[in-house]
Amino acid sequence: MAISEMEKVDKIQYNHYKDLKIDTYNSFIDSNFDWACDICLEDKKAIKANPSLQNYSWNPNYAYYDSHLKCRNCNSDFIFSKEEKKYWFESLKFWIDSVPVHCIICRKKIRQLKLENTMLSDILKKDETDISSDELNKIIEIYTNWEKEERVKYYQAILKKRIAH
Repeated sequence: MAISEMEKVDKIQYNHYKDLKIDTYNSFIDSNFDWACDICLEDKKAIKANPSLQNYSWNPNYAYYDSHLKCRNCNSDFIFSKEEKKYWFESLKFWIDSVPVHCIICRKKIRQLKLENTMLSDILKKDETDISSDELNKIIEIYTNWEKEERVKYYQAILKKRIAH
C-alpha cells in the first residue's frame, strides 16, 4: 500500500511534534488563559470559573480575579471584579476576551442615554398632534437632562398651548 505525500507530511509533522521537549508546567504557567492557584482560591483572591459556560476562541478562563482598568470616558481607575467577570462571561455569554472600557458610573450613564434616546425617538416619530401631554412632559424631562434649553422651551410652549385649549 503506497503512502500519499500528504500522509508523509502529516506523519513527519507528528513525529516532529513528539520530538519536542515541552515543559508542560511552564507551558501552563505561560499560557494565555486565566487560572488561579489553590491559595488564591482559598484566600478569595480568585473564584473558580466554569469554562463550559464561556464563549472563547482559544483558551477559556479557569478562574476569575479582579483587574484594574482605566475608564475610556472619565479616565478614572476602576476594578473589573472577579464576580462581575463571572457574570459577564458565564451568564451574559460575552466573549472571554471582552473587557469593559468604561467604569460602572459611565456605563450607567451610557445606558441611560441610550434608553432616553430610544424613548425620545419613539415619541418624536409620531405626528406632533398625536403626542400626548405625558409624552410631552417626558420629552421636556429628557431635553432638560441633556441641557438642550431651546428644545425644552419649544416643547414647553406646545404643552402650554395644549393646556390652554
